[in-house]
Amino acid sequence: MDTDIELLVDAEATCGESPIWDPDAGLVYWADTATTAVHSWDPVGKIARTRKTDRTVRAIARAGMGRLVLICADGVYMLEPGSAAASLLCDPERGKAGMLPDDGTVDPFGRLVFNTFNADKLDDPAGSIYSIDIEGRLLTLDSGLKLPNGMAFSPDGKYLYVAEMFANRILRYDYDSVSGSASNRQVFAEVPPADGMPDGLIVDAGGFVWNAHWAGWRLTRYASDGRIDRIIKLPFAIATCPGFGGPDLKDLYITSAMMGLSPEELGRNRSPGGLFVIRGAGRGLEEGIFGRRRL
Repeated sequence: MDTDIELLVDAEATCGESPIWDPDAGLVYWADTATTAVHSWDPVGKIARTRKTDRTVRAIARAGMGRLVLICADGVYMLEPGSAAASLLCDPERGKAGMLPDDGTVDPFGRLVFNTFNADKLDDPAGSIYSIDIEGRLLTLDSGLKLPNGMAFSPDGKYLYVAEMFANRILRYDYDSVSGSASNRQVFAEVPPADGMPDGLIVDAGGFVWNAHWAGWRLTRYASDGRIDRIIKLPFAIATCPGFGGPDLKDLYITSAMMGLSPEELGRNRSPGGLFVIRGAGRGLEEGIFGRRRL
């Protein structure tokens, strides 16, 4: 099946990440993990903007009232409207050499669920999964992971999916939204090394899991039983994260990276580091808002 993959912003991001649709603002937000910027795309006006912050931003979550939660290299922060200075919410691994947050999502009760990894040794099983609620209560959900990456919840909130990048697999946990606990870790899907490594992921309204492959030239859609349902070949090697957006949540936005590519490899890629979209790819779920219950 041929898929029309449209370039929206030729951003030349070192490592684009975390495309998040904000229906209140009518914008797609995303980050470049090598910078302190929050980028946005207005699909109506077809305008790309960049907002500077005082932190190195790795991922973004909604917080309502124009606020954003920033998952940063030195902790998790809140960014208020009109401000470049973000305020610290937590840094559970402060003082641990090489350890920093990577990615996250919001659970059905409004907690931010996020993960950490060892940036000095990427295959070190030192990664953990945490959650923090609006009152500042911090929980440890799991540990011993080799660079946990993309995270998303099933439509009913009963399962948490996590890409364990350097183990080349996607994990699934049973999730208790009331207590915020994760249990019964299972391997949901294995990713063959020839297909790259599992990076960012989302779950759509039908319960399908969409995973971006680092150095794999593809997106893979999995059925809820872990079976591969669809593969979309991409014109760039490093897909970092998918995210549904637009008024009807039917446009699939994809961030990408140019990190680590040689000049020759860059020449074989279409606009690496750009923001792309696939129209009508499916129907997504609205991103949760930190501090706001949705189920």
